[in-house]
Amino acid sequence: MDVAGKLVFGWPGIMSQSGRKTCPCWPDPLSICSMVEKDYGRAMIWLRRDWDHSEDERAAAAIGTMYYYGYGTVKNYPEAEGWFRKAAGKGLAPAETGIGNMYYFGRGVMQDYGEAAKWYLKAAGKGDRAARNNLAAMKAAGQGGTAAGSSTG
Repeated sequence: MDVAGKLVFGWPGIMSQSGRKTCPCWPDPLSICSMVEKDYGRAMIWLRRDWDHSEDERAAAAIGTMYYYGYGTVKNYPEAEGWFRKAAGKGLAPAETGIGNMYYFGRGVMQDYGEAAKWYLKAAGKGDRAARNNLAAMKAAGQGGTAAGSSTG
C-alpha cells in the first residue's frame, strides 16, 4: 500500500495489495522495517483487513506482535495471545515463539517455563532461530531447556 509515495509498513500483505514486494525486509512477515515510514495505526487497519479477507497467519502474527509491544495500540497481552494462537494454529513458527515468550516472561499468562519450552520446541522444529536460541538460553539457565530439547515434544 502506498501512502504519499511511501510504504506504510514493512509488511508483505500490505505491499501485495499493489502487486509490489519491494521492501528489503521481505519475506520476514514480523519485521518492522527501518527502511520505510512507520504508521502503525494504518498498518493495523490493513493487517486486520488482510486477516478478515484471507485469514492470513502472517497478518495474525503481526497483529499479535503489535499488541504485544504496543505498536499503534496500547499493550494488550491477552489480545496478543489470541492473535498469536490464530497464527500458531495455522503452523506459523514465529507465532509459536511469541506464545513461548509470553509464557517465559509471564506476560498475560502465568509464567511457566515448561509451557514456554513446549512452544519454543514447536517453532524450533520448523527452523525458527529465535526459538532455538531461547531453548539454549533456558538450558543454560537451568529453566527446562533440556527437557524441551528432547524429541518427546
